[in-house]
Amino acid sequence: MKTLYIIPGYGESEKMRKYKHLKTVFAKCGYYAVFLTVDWKADASIRAVATTVNKELKSYGDTKDTLLLGFSFGACIVALVSKKHTFKQVLFCSISPYFKDDLSLWSLKTLQKIKKYFGDEVFPKSLMRETFPAVKNQSAIFLVGSKEGECIDRAKRAFDVWEGKKKLVVIPTANHNLTNIHYLRRIKRILKP
Repeated sequence: MKTLYIIPGYGESEKMRKYKHLKTVFAKCGYYAVFLTVDWKADASIRAVATTVNKELKSYGDTKDTLLLGFSFGACIVALVSKKHTFKQVLFCSISPYFKDDLSLWSLKTLQKIKKYFGDEVFPKSLMRETFPAVKNQSAIFLVGSKEGECIDRAKRAFDVWEGKKKLVVIPTANHNLTNIHYLRRIKRILKP
């Protein structure tokens, strides 16, 4: 069975009811799903989470024949982690628009709410210039639901600067929910041999 590493969205984990069935779903596609450990309270910044995930992945050994999937804020982490590890493919699911080059998307009131939720390091770097272009040898699929607003723009802009092999998929009628039936159907189509 092949391995699929998963970085869930901010504040989420495999212990949540909505994620528990994903291991079974992905197993039917021939993948052993491993949720990477993220302590969202202790690792409050994107860099801190990426450092923790990099250490865990290193403990698993060679990753070149594995897949890495990140959802929402977890997809932002995938961009940083894929600089340190080589994967067969990375899947960016609904990348959160929380980088410096996304500031123009938000009103001042919304920015204050985002900073309250994610802390001071929510906009740590420019996604366009610093995160995505540096990865040249990774194959990537960018997935986003058609009902996701700013995440659609973020996915398109990240896709445009990705320098490796890439594909952009806008999933009709899907919202910002990895376990949405339309989202899961599309992921299963990607994973099935």
